[in-house]
Amino acid sequence: MNLSVKAARTITSVTLTDCKPTLEEFIAVVKFGAKLEFSNQMKEAVQANRRPLEKFLEEGRVIYGVTTGFGENVRYTISPEDATTLQENIVRTHSVAVGEPLDRVQARAVMLMTILNAGKGHSGIRLSTLELIRQMLNKDLIPFAPSEGSVGYLGVEAHLVMAYIGEGKIFQDGQPVPALPVLEANGLKPLVLSYKEGLTMLNGTITVTALGLLALYESITAMRNMELAGAMCYEALRGTTKALDPRIHGAKRHEEQASSARNLSRMLAGSQIGAKYIDAKVRDFLRETIPFVDNDRFLYPDMEYIFDRVRDCSLTDILEKELGELEF
Repeated sequence: MNLSVKAARTITSVTLTDCKPTLEEFIAVVKFGAKLEFSNQMKEAVQANRRPLEKFLEEGRVIYGVTTGFGENVRYTISPEDATTLQENIVRTHSVAVGEPLDRVQARAVMLMTILNAGKGHSGIRLSTLELIRQMLNKDLIPFAPSEGSVGYLGVEAHLVMAYIGEGKIFQDGQPVPALPVLEANGLKPLVLSYKEGLTMLNGTITVTALGLLALYESITAMRNMELAGAMCYEALRGTTKALDPRIHGAKRHEEQASSARNLSRMLAGSQIGAKYIDAKVRDFLRETIPFVDNDRFLYPDMEYIFDRVRDCSLTDILEKELGELEF
């Protein structure tokens, strides 16, 4: 897998059309504060998907979590007058996470993932709901959300929604304060939940995918930094770049080892120190430099492990099939 993370910090604006941002664009928004915009195509898709739901409601159809209660309460019909109360109640009853709050980047990642999850035009959510989250991201308003929930759906998402509706808390000067005054001070009106919206923003694997993407980005960045450090150490300890010969690594079926060797060779190309010691006698400095003769082979198992986990575990499937088909 050829995953590369470019300079996400140089991206200043990201426009969503199909809710399939690259990893760089995702990180640019949640970590480096790139402004988020919706294309007309995305807006039209969200609005078009809302219209059938409103039509079904006019026809009096029974829809789970919309005109019925949740779980065992599905046998109860909810009147249109109680639609907002139903959605607010599921948010309130699920706001029971504990522990240290999500930090700024983590909270922003979950907020953006909520948009990606609901903004593809399949959830029935209103555009105005996604617009509020977008504006909060662009204004860097960070909801207070404890990070430890349950195995089920008693997660952190409800705490974010509590801030959207003005009942939760938002960080201000590093301290969580009531959300409503902060929203109003920033020219935003608290969200009034409509049919299905509370359920939509609590459902799915929003948080685990958002945090998984952050971990993936940091892992790739760490591995790239290790290669940079390795290249510097090659020079400092007079390591021989002959160990990076592609013919050596081509004899093994280790893609990441060969990739690491190529990266090190590229970084050391033109090095005067490397050229001076490429044919030096190994016995003169073997003890100090043997770790760096095998630098690429020491690095590759970690890189291979990371990329294999992306290949083998459900992260890629989650991204592609459930929450917006993020592309790397």
